[in-house]
Amino acid sequence: MMNDNIRCDTQHGFVPGRSCMTQLLDGGDPVDVIYHDFRKAFDTLPRRRLMKKLEAYGIKGGLLTWTGNFLSGRRQRVVVNGKLSMWAGILSGMPQTSVFEPILFVIFITDLPDDVTCTAKIFADDSGLFQGVSSHEDCLQFQDDLNRLVDWSQKWHMGFNEAKCNVIHLGSTNPCYEYSMRNNRGGLSCHH
Repeated sequence: MMNDNIRCDTQHGFVPGRSCMTQLLDGGDPVDVIYHDFRKAFDTLPRRRLMKKLEAYGIKGGLLTWTGNFLSGRRQRVVVNGKLSMWAGILSGMPQTSVFEPILFVIFITDLPDDVTCTAKIFADDSGLFQGVSSHEDCLQFQDDLNRLVDWSQKWHMGFNEAKCNVIHLGSTNPCYEYSMRNNRGGLSCHH
């Protein structure tokens, strides 16, 4: 039996009583927010890593076997101008027509906020980091958290779509520090 410790408190998607509005609430002090978007999250989710996480969360036996069977052995083909392609195996991602998919994705990313010191919020396949930034040291700490988030994404093979990752600087006294995701030399897009 699965217990409720699998869902983290920072998840705001697919959770009753939570929404994108509950994710965005802010206290008014200078705050930087970095929003992240996973690149093709549901199409690229690594199945073997998902199965390892499920097992680490205590899902075993028949339920784990059933989940593995549900995810594996899938094929697809396309039709172009009335002609069918050959069948090809689907090696990553998960079926996107089931109610099971969002649950599996939430379980997969539930540990995402564990390695950061700032506030992390998750809404479906998007995440946001929030940090009060009243000093340069706060901004440097926030960059360290961003680096740890990138490390998490590399470890679990869930890349970010950097073009959709943005920084929002809130507050009139915000120092507007420029952040970067290691591979993005130009920094993240900034909004004031």
